[in-house]
Amino acid sequence: MLATFLSAFSFSALSENLATVTSASEFVLDGHPINTPGVTSFPVVSGDTITTSQGSLIVLFKDGTSAKLAPNSSLKIIGTAAAPKLVVLSGSIDQKSKTAKIVSSPSSSSSTIQIVPVSRHL
Repeated sequence: MLATFLSAFSFSALSENLATVTSASEFVLDGHPINTPGVTSFPVVSGDTITTSQGSLIVLFKDGTSAKLAPNSSLKIIGTAAAPKLVVLSGSIDQKSKTAKIVSSPSSSSSTIQIVPVSRHL
């Protein structure tokens, strides 16, 4: 377990951190089960795929925008820190923010959700 955590953390340290994830339940990050008692948040980078099973998790972006990934759901994080995007592969998410809005762009088998500051919509 520790080796998986260190391996995933080492990769994350080499790439730009786009967000952090927090979950009270085990989740899967790029095919590796993550269950880290005592770790309150885990960094994620562009290209990471996150899958939940029994529990949900929170994705928190640097601007304070958060998205809750429902149980039995999967998403991929893409983009940059300035323009992060979530690709919902299965299941669903709920977005919570006072400073940003999620804009959905449908595609063939998944939805790409772009985090857009509210000021762009005024």
